[in-house]
Amino acid sequence: MDSLNQAPISVQGPSWALEENLGWDTLLSQLSTHLLVKYSITVNGITKLDQNIVRIDSENGKFVARIFSSSLSLASIIQDAGLLRFLEQQEFPSERFAHTEPVSTMNSGHHVLLTIFIDGSRPQKGVRLFARLGSLLGQLHMLEYPANGVAAKKGGSWHHLCHSGDIKDEIQAALTLMDEKIPSSIDDEIDLYDNLRHKVAEADDFSDLPHCLVHPDFVPSNSIVSAADASIQIVDWSGAGIGPRIVSLGFLLWAAGMRSSAQVNEVVSAYKIHVSLEEEELSRLDHAIMSKPVMLRVWEFCTGRR
Repeated sequence: MDSLNQAPISVQGPSWALEENLGWDTLLSQLSTHLLVKYSITVNGITKLDQNIVRIDSENGKFVARIFSSSLSLASIIQDAGLLRFLEQQEFPSERFAHTEPVSTMNSGHHVLLTIFIDGSRPQKGVRLFARLGSLLGQLHMLEYPANGVAAKKGGSWHHLCHSGDIKDEIQAALTLMDEKIPSSIDDEIDLYDNLRHKVAEADDFSDLPHCLVHPDFVPSNSIVSAADASIQIVDWSGAGIGPRIVSLGFLLWAAGMRSSAQVNEVVSAYKIHVSLEEEELSRLDHAIMSKPVMLRVWEFCTGRR
């Protein structure tokens, strides 16, 4: 088994992240044993994809394992799985389960959500990609969730700040993180810190606007061009659930606008084929576009990345 690295797992984020005192080697060894016992998967290699997310290479195929701290309730992970099952039932292009029992718990108490790794490549950025993403986001926002007995879950929050919840929960998590993770070298930048915290404290939670099923991070980095059929597959559904649709759209518009106004126009044209925003949503769209970027700045600042 290939070890990711020798460094200990670093929390640098919310309380549900993995424990700092557990080394990578220990974690991966336990995960490898767990996958063999639970799913008869013989692990040949492990590659880190994101915080607490790894790719599993084995003789049985390729999988993605999301590992959660024992401090996070098993019920919340099962809720995540229920949403993915709903997306599969709706034939929405997303991750699929690797087993009929995709959620399990390791002997250490860590929970694991197992999905199939999507073979493919990162899409080439351009107007065509943003048109496809705009259309897919519109289709997602039109799905009638919850359905067929699926329990609804709040959504819209970014998983690096809180595992689940809506924008109001995300704002509170960001404020808590800023209070707990003030860098020691902040003295010469205290005005910048105060300004950023004020922006977060005064942020709009859009709770009075229309809600639907949202993906909090519906941008090119979470899309894959499938090697099987060249379709766009959306991944990383952590934090998805019922939330204000305008924030989900806003982040995609922000990603498009980072490169050109033509890409913004493509998103808008494709999205409005499926969804028509209300007047109040349009009047607050500029705030929605900046909602996630502000949270990104908070996370980068509190983890020493910026």
